[in-house]
Amino acid sequence: MTTGTSSAQADRLYHSRTSISLSSSLTLDLAGSLTDSLGQAFTPASVRGIYVENRATTTGLDVYIGGNANSVPLFGAAADYFILEPEGLFLATFPIDGPTVTAGTGDIIEVQNPSASTAVTVDAWVWGTSA
Repeated sequence: MTTGTSSAQADRLYHSRTSISLSSSLTLDLAGSLTDSLGQAFTPASVRGIYVENRATTTGLDVYIGGNANSVPLFGAAADYFILEPEGLFLATFPIDGPTVTAGTGDIIEVQNPSASTAVTVDAWVWGTSA
């Protein structure tokens, strides 16, 4: 990808390394109050890529990506989710025409920790276009 807002381009980047408490979620609101590493508002118009890494090393510490009623349309239905095993990664790219971010109804990327006993650390990267 190159810098810009056309096909195979992106001009917005967000990263977070977060420890998700047991039975909790990391909710990335792409039309909310996220800021990039330079302190600028991160509010992409469309998503060009998502990378999530489950940094857990213990069997059974899966995380779920998606499943929020207001999810960015990544899967067939908003309630759908991807199960990411420990030490696994999820990568989806949309170089031509990525999912549109729609405030209030299609702006959430949620990473859930269903474990009732242990926190899980994840790296989450999202890149997209401003227009």
